Amino acid sequence: MNQNELNNMREQLEILKRKIEHEERMGEKQIRRAMRKKMSYINRQGLFFVLLALSAIPFCIWSRRILPISETFCWVTCGFLAVAALYTHLIHSKLSAEDITQEHLVTVARKLTALKRSYTRWLFFSIPFLVFWICWYIRELKTILSPEIYTTVLIGCAVGGVIGGLIGTYQHIRVQRSCSEMLEQIEDITKES
Repeated sequence: MNQNELNNMREQLEILKRKIEHEERMGEKQIRRAMRKKMSYINRQGLFFVLLALSAIPFCIWSRRILPISETFCWVTCGFLAVAALYTHLIHSKLSAEDITQEHLVTVARKLTALKRSYTRWLFFSIPFLVFWICWYIRELKTILSPEIYTTVLIGCAVGGVIGGLIGTYQHIRVQRSCSEMLEQIEDITKES
């Protein structure tokens, strides 16, 4: 091999190396773009639930005119909704879709793990509280409604509770799954580099 062929091979290797680096950067950008979409979805879900909880507070206060539940029950319910809205806002404010594209992937992975953990932690508080709240609500209804209406209202509440529980469980699973998928993608990217 002469010097020209050797130089030509070096140039081709350098070009190939730059192409591979470019493709790796493009692959990472595409993965980050997909992760950004998932993070946007997760944060939209968080915003939806914050707005839902906050809008339920005045509804709860207003509904006392129609269904004279105790003032204590109403304020405990409003307090729970306010805590739920605040907690949801706080856990979602720590990681935005922009962070996915700008921050180091290890930092993003840490924040995603914290988000997943916060969602699970919320269940340990909210589920026991909701069981207590449902029992209290049933007692409230029993004291203010006649037996004929009580059964009908109880059935309606049970159906609504089951539907709400299924929707909440489904959304929880989707958020957890999206976080897990993004963590797997980050792990794949960091293994390659």
